[in-house]
Amino acid sequence: MQELSGKTAVVTGAASGIGRALVAKFAAAGCRVVAADVDAAGLDETRKQAEAAGAEAVAVHCDVTRQDNLDACADAAYEAFGAVHVLCNNAGVLSGGSCWELPLEDYQWQIAVNTLGPIHGVRSFVPRMLAQETEGHVVNTASMAALTSMPLSGAYCLSKHACLAFTESLYHELKETPLGVSALCPELINTGIAESERVRPEGYQHRDKDHVVSAAGKMVVDALAQGMRSSGLDPSVMADRVHDAILADRFYILATKEKVSVPTHLSAEMVPFSSHVGELRVHYAGFFDPGFGYGKAGEVPGAVGVLEVRPHETVTIYDGQPIALMEYFRNRAEPERPYGAVGNTYQGQGGPRLAKYFTAT
Repeated sequence: MQELSGKTAVVTGAASGIGRALVAKFAAAGCRVVAADVDAAGLDETRKQAEAAGAEAVAVHCDVTRQDNLDACADAAYEAFGAVHVLCNNAGVLSGGSCWELPLEDYQWQIAVNTLGPIHGVRSFVPRMLAQETEGHVVNTASMAALTSMPLSGAYCLSKHACLAFTESLYHELKETPLGVSALCPELINTGIAESERVRPEGYQHRDKDHVVSAAGKMVVDALAQGMRSSGLDPSVMADRVHDAILADRFYILATKEKVSVPTHLSAEMVPFSSHVGELRVHYAGFFDPGFGYGKAGEVPGAVGVLEVRPHETVTIYDGQPIALMEYFRNRAEPERPYGAVGNTYQGQGGPRLAKYFTAT
């Protein structure tokens, strides 16, 4: 897309956080906006803010776990504005706990919102968007958790990995059409996702009326909430990235890269992936939870630490934070070819992956 002014943008999960920021960004860009969410009060506030910014705005109560709700949202959007040019399947929820303790309802709920939500949105909107024969764009909100795995977040990581895989397939299918596709992979953002329980639909409530959140589950949610408040980025940063990616027709919308201090045989500008066995020296920019990563408790922003890189392990630097993508590429990268093997593998298939946007040096 070359221009957003005068276009129509639909955003799910629009009552707060990244969704509300997206609505505000599209309104500022001259779009007409359709805001959708299950949180009626938050949704109405988002609509009012968009209208105050001078945009035409419609609010639609929408549960993304239900296909009929997305169908109704599409009907409302086309009735109000006659066309849809940007679709942001952004709604997301999270609950934590060990893989064996997490109730089945928590798996079902996170999959229903985080994976089926984008699927429902695509099914409801993309056929109509294609029929318009005009340029457009679909943005599915995945997560940096779609690129790695973390303890006590199995259901969330599972749902986001599936969302990303679906979005990659959609990219291939729409590549020769006027519709672009992007996968938004936010890092730690100051949103209300840690309070997702407040919008859990009736159909996904715990059947066990005596259910108590496990200590591990509570720890994850509490730590996430604290980390978001103390060091989470403002949601507007994500909205800016989405806006720019749509105009640039960029598939991956990832955490930005910062300069890092590394051994001389690596670039100080980019350290996107490496199957190199050895040590990678980086400047820590702070950690949400050092206990889950390679940092040590007590390390402060600006400190210099050492990461040990093991065989078949990928280390990526995002905003100065090291994220270990353990065996993410598994055997696709040959240990004796530490730089470029991953990119050659994926780019040879013409598919979007990290390597497409990060050039190893």
